[in-house]
Amino acid sequence: MLVPDKNLVGKYCQECLEDIEDCAKEGETWSQMGGMISGNASCPDCGLTNYVEVPVFVIDRMRRAEAAISKVEDSMETFFRGG
Repeated sequence: MLVPDKNLVGKYCQECLEDIEDCAKEGETWSQMGGMISGNASCPDCGLTNYVEVPVFVIDRMRRAEAAISKVEDSMETFFRGG
């Protein structure tokens, strides 16, 4: 099992937490949370312009947890439908 680099930080959309590291077009910048930097780039998924910097391993773990929860919800739905 690979050990995650807990020092690796990525830029994620504040709203949908999509990776926005390479999404800005040439000449565009991102708005940093707290108003320190105002920008004109927007998330391709939800359109928000603010980003947060989060350790990459946290986002990876969160996405794995979301996938597991989705599988449990699907199983429960199948069970209660009588399938």
